[in-house]
Amino acid sequence: MKVFISWSGQESQEVGRAVDEWLGQVFQTVDTFISTRGIGAGDRSMTQIEEGLRDVDFGIICVTPENQNAPWLSFEAGAISNAVGGESKVAPLLAGFRSKADLDGPLAQFQTSLTDREGFDAIAASINAVLGEQARREDQLKLSMDMYWNRLEAQIKQARTSAQTGAEKPTAERDTHEMIEEILTTVRAIHRSEDTRRQSMEHARYGKADVPVSSEIRATVRTILAEEIPMMPGRTLSIARTSEGVYLITVRLETPIPEDTQHIIRHRISEAVESPTRVRFVGLRRPDTGNPSKLASPDV
Repeated sequence: MKVFISWSGQESQEVGRAVDEWLGQVFQTVDTFISTRGIGAGDRSMTQIEEGLRDVDFGIICVTPENQNAPWLSFEAGAISNAVGGESKVAPLLAGFRSKADLDGPLAQFQTSLTDREGFDAIAASINAVLGEQARREDQLKLSMDMYWNRLEAQIKQARTSAQTGAEKPTAERDTHEMIEEILTTVRAIHRSEDTRRQSMEHARYGKADVPVSSEIRATVRTILAEEIPMMPGRTLSIARTSEGVYLITVRLETPIPEDTQHIIRHRISEAVESPTRVRFVGLRRPDTGNPSKLASPDV
């Protein structure tokens, strides 16, 4: 099992390090990823972050009052949620908050925990549930929590004290525009990887997609797209035809389009091609949210 620990800012980073140590003590079978290992302060490698997001099973987001709206945390929380298949395995850990209700912004949609004993007990129970057959017995887990809690609590308090007094030098913050550009680049890379995996699954189901696609078919599809979404920037198209005669059409968009427009495009393509088709629209967002995630619509 792999747990991704996300942080942004000095206090959040120190809390993340403490959580990383605690997880290794309580769950010997759990692997962790935290970008403080082997990466210079303020210079987290996007390549290493992308690698850390692969095969992740659970995510802990170290949130403070100062970083609760940081784009970096929102990006990593959204990416982890996509990777694990839902919000239940993403746990924002609230350091320096008096109440869960004090959390504002996109991270409030997840199941949060405070940095008290009750909060860490809840996170430990959630991780233990994900472990399945490797889960620890309840009495063993409680014994480990009792054993390591005092040290963890002291580390969390020290991180807050240092942040309040300014005793620790703040981590250098990168230019926000530069960070967002790198985040978008990483999201696109992750989505391309997911597209390749999905296409491999489709090819296994419908046959190998190595049958040539005629220029007439490509022109027909492009014409329909140009008519239905004429001003759409960043639109790209890929078409493959399987040995079973199914056209696999992927339309990549920078901006989401309404579902009714998607249905119209699918219907027109199906009528024009006169062969079985599977049309997918992929992009950076869902139509109903501002979180960085895939615009995935059902195939018809």
